[in-house]
Amino acid sequence: MPGPRVLSKGAIWFAFRGRTLAIESAHDGFRRFAQTAFEPLHAAKPRIADHVAGMQIVDAALHVTFDGERIALAHSSDLMSDSSIAAYYATRAIFTQFAAADRTSWAAYGAAVRVGDRAVLLLGRSRIGKTLLTLHLLARGADVYGDETIVIDRRSGDVDGMPRRLMVREPALALLPNDMMREVCRSSPHAIVTPAGRLWYALDADVLSGGRTTAAQPAPIAAVAIINDARARASRVEPLHSKKAAIEFARRLYRPVDDVRDLSRLTACFDRVRACRLSLGSPADAAERLVDWVTS
Repeated sequence: MPGPRVLSKGAIWFAFRGRTLAIESAHDGFRRFAQTAFEPLHAAKPRIADHVAGMQIVDAALHVTFDGERIALAHSSDLMSDSSIAAYYATRAIFTQFAAADRTSWAAYGAAVRVGDRAVLLLGRSRIGKTLLTLHLLARGADVYGDETIVIDRRSGDVDGMPRRLMVREPALALLPNDMMREVCRSSPHAIVTPAGRLWYALDADVLSGGRTTAAQPAPIAAVAIINDARARASRVEPLHSKKAAIEFARRLYRPVDDVRDLSRLTACFDRVRACRLSLGSPADAAERLVDWVTS
């Protein structure tokens, strides 16, 4: 990682786990998108930045960099058709790199909630229903670490999340837990129009909960639910060995473990963790079964 550097006045600033990120871009839309979607991480301007990211358009192509290295983007051929979609993928890539650069934690793709005093990881592929399940757990009183990036502290083994606003896709509206959540989505001005409908990208979990403070406090991992790729008619919880949970988490790491000792340390975090494979029927039923399993 390059040493801290002084930046220009035009950068926007973020902080996570004691580190700072500055994003520089000449495009106001990119800056507004990042500041809105990742508002929980927004920080007042410090004197130096630990990490620097950039977004710019060069010869009608989107260039995104993190600490001087260009980031390859998914769906790159389609990005320039809509500046909002470009901003979505660019900021997502930048904050993934920001999480991965933290050497005090393991950062991975997934969701996590806190049910009572228990931290629960939800692992599954993109668009399988992690956010919907998170929202149904939220409606049942769970607190939220995040629905995209989760971290485990290497020293304490505690679960935390990279907080950003939640995202809901329009086809999922009918599956939300209640009318209040649906109205929060419909009334949000922060939406991207996609071929599949609107994507609300900056939903406040506290507002979605009806005003309850929902940010989860760090806690040791208590349970891991690995969501099956295939949909099911009925939700089902099937117990797994904790080693399976460690393997599934390691597969989703943004940065591979450094060495055998690091892998052993990560595996040790899962030694006493309950693990299951979760088949998703309806999200409401899945949330009920998962809570029953976690608290039993």
